[in-house]
Amino acid sequence: MLAQYIESFTQDSTEAHKRGSRFWIQDKGPIVESYIGFIQSYRDSFGSRGEVEGLVAVVNKAMSAKFERLVARAEQLLKELPWTPAFEKDKFLTPDFTSLDVLTFAGSGIPAGINISNYSDLRQKEGFKNVSLGKVLAVACARQWEKLTVLEENNKDLYILWKGPSFDVQLDLHELLGYGSGKLFVQDEKGAFSFDQETVINPEMGEQIQSWDMVLLRKESRKLIVQPNIRLEGSDVQLLEYEASAADLIRSFSERFPEDGLELEDILTQLATVDARF
Repeated sequence: MLAQYIESFTQDSTEAHKRGSRFWIQDKGPIVESYIGFIQSYRDSFGSRGEVEGLVAVVNKAMSAKFERLVARAEQLLKELPWTPAFEKDKFLTPDFTSLDVLTFAGSGIPAGINISNYSDLRQKEGFKNVSLGKVLAVACARQWEKLTVLEENNKDLYILWKGPSFDVQLDLHELLGYGSGKLFVQDEKGAFSFDQETVINPEMGEQIQSWDMVLLRKESRKLIVQPNIRLEGSDVQLLEYEASAADLIRSFSERFPEDGLELEDILTQLATVDARF
């Protein structure tokens, strides 16, 4: 893996980095995790040129065990997403999903979670890894009352109490299903398609697929659908729909916590009223 990275950086070879990433994906459950390269392209206005990032981290085994239980249910959860099986990979490639305590991270910003590698062909055929950077979340959720300027004093403790656990759930779904779902519809150099042109129907238009290389390619839209609108109740999975209003946004949060839902909805409504002044 490291030899391929060295070749990539010295010879300016994307293919060498891709080969190194292939070895990295196959390295399941390491104690020390590391990755480096031109990874994320968010800062490029064209969304194509990657920014150099690198990380070294140690696996948090206790938290990772919880993630693995979620991974074990991923195939069942995928069936509940709002598209037909034709839009999913022929076989779900079970990812490595770990919680990492970061030792060092080089880049312009440290995310709370990452789903890599970003090579579409590797993701479709060989899999990917999900990592949650636990220390980032811990720092973000630290007790910093003075920064919560839009909250009433008596609500700050409650906000701090629930911010971490709720974001954990959101991040898990965001990375595993938001990034990990969907088939890339492509035509290869021999003219073969990765989907059945005759039977696959565009669910919005009710007609055959007219274009490809883009269907479910934009992972941002997938993850934003998945993370707030899935609820687990026992072994049942529900995909929820809400109106685009402040009241329904609040309801989308309160319904995730049935035992405290009414109290939480009342508190969030008060916060929304305060926030409206700004």
